[in-house]
Amino acid sequence: MGNFAAGALGGLGGAIAGNILYDQFGRPHHAPAPGAPPHEHSAAGVFPPTAPGPGQEPPRETFDPNAGATGDWGGGFAIGKEVLWHASRDEDGRGPATLLTDLAARHFGYSSAVEIATGMHLGTIDRDRTHELVPLLFAAVDAGDSVAAGVVQRQAEEIALLATTTIRRIDALDAPIDVVLGGGMLTSRHPALIEPVLERIGAVAPGAVVSIITDAPIVGSALLGLERLDALVGQCGSALARRERLRATLAPPHEVRA
Repeated sequence: MGNFAAGALGGLGGAIAGNILYDQFGRPHHAPAPGAPPHEHSAAGVFPPTAPGPGQEPPRETFDPNAGATGDWGGGFAIGKEVLWHASRDEDGRGPATLLTDLAARHFGYSSAVEIATGMHLGTIDRDRTHELVPLLFAAVDAGDSVAAGVVQRQAEEIALLATTTIRRIDALDAPIDVVLGGGMLTSRHPALIEPVLERIGAVAPGAVVSIITDAPIVGSALLGLERLDALVGQCGSALARRERLRATLAPPHEVRA
């Protein structure tokens, strides 16, 4: 295959980059077999194209992931806050009616979305539970809620824009290219999110081959650490077996609440 996008794109959760098991140079995290060229296999099971020549780095593009202050938008935590924002505006009359209001209240066992937001602010509800609102968003989409559909549509636009902008910046719009996506929202594989992402990327970069991985972001860091340690101490044994044990150890339990 041709050139590939090595975007260490941060932020969007999840959504693309920090989760794609690439290091700071955009190289897939893998432990090559003795004598194998770099980039022969990637951790996600995608096969990037020809490796750079001696002394050359792969194309590298970065985006500042400063929680929305530098142009980033979306990801599980931010989308959870968006759900509460829309639900709260439904309750006080400033926004349109949405199923998100009742879904959020019932899920957390409170009478209103404002109570949930207040509890998170005061610490009586763990802020990490904000991610639990994302499955409720998709449930509202399935029920025909236009507010929820709008949130998912914007997230799809942002994911596709991040990918296509990276491809454009490395001048690969017309090249065969691997685009590796990750993050909790994408791994839901909900068609309301996935289909527009694929359509938008394909319209701008028709040679793109899109893959979605399920590994947690920390797996990439741990794999890179194992590679460096193996090189340092000359570790023997199966690198593949060690990687699989690592994934099994780091894989979190998956719980979806409706």
